[in-house]
Amino acid sequence: MPRRLFAIALLIAACPAFGTIGESPGGGGDAYSRYAGKYRLAGLLSLTVFQEEGCLHLHAPMHGSGPLEEISPGIFQARQGGKTYGIEFRQTPAGAITGLTINQKYTAKKVD
Repeated sequence: MPRRLFAIALLIAACPAFGTIGESPGGGGDAYSRYAGKYRLAGLLSLTVFQEEGCLHLHAPMHGSGPLEEISPGIFQARQGGKTYGIEFRQTPAGAITGLTINQKYTAKKVD
């Protein structure tokens, strides 16, 4: 698996700098709870998305955690080492989150 996949979890930006995380219209600080859960990437890597202090974070075992910045509903970005990684959450028409896609290339299924 390419090393850049692991880099998405080694984020260096601070959540408060983003300003809008957890401030989705009508959602308040709990607006992102539906994204929280475990995701399986290519059957090898387990990613965890969680909320902490009103911010949405991504974690990969042995690679750390960092905040996600919302770009638009369901679309976030992570920054690490001068690179930006796009993360788009997939959902059903009813709004249930079924997985995520990284950089429009790597998909992960929500497993919990």
